[in-house]
Amino acid sequence: MKSISELENMLAMELSPFTTGERSVAQPSKYYNEPLGDISFILGGIVKAHLKEKHAEWFVNGKWIDDTLIETFTCNQQIIEMSGVVIWGLSGDTEQWTDPFRIVIEFSDEEIAKYTILFGDVLRASLKFTDFKYNRDYWKGSEMDWDYIIFKKVG
Repeated sequence: MKSISELENMLAMELSPFTTGERSVAQPSKYYNEPLGDISFILGGIVKAHLKEKHAEWFVNGKWIDDTLIETFTCNQQIIEMSGVVIWGLSGDTEQWTDPFRIVIEFSDEEIAKYTILFGDVLRASLKFTDFKYNRDYWKGSEMDWDYIIFKKVG
């Protein structure tokens, strides 16, 4: 498994063309995963690494993180915001689950200066991925009571 620092560097490399104006992305029909390339699974890796470091209780029962589905993506000069769902599973089971996430990343030049990850909703249960496929608006329109709030100042 890559370190948080290595994952942050990978994410910065993938996102910096957006902050410099070298690259833009049009609104896709559903998710930003395809036009953003590797960013979705890098985000999943960063969430996993932070949870393992500071919230190991999340991994009780053999939870593992698979990927993210990026539903929103905005870039305003040096700030990038993304939100969507984290897809995760349990060891020994093929069922997967979803929980909401939001990340705000602030850049300084082409490097990440700091970021905040919001993950999970205390008030609403995780949703099976099979149910999420038919109810993709499960978390939309409700104010989140975030289960995990992770703030990281880089450098």
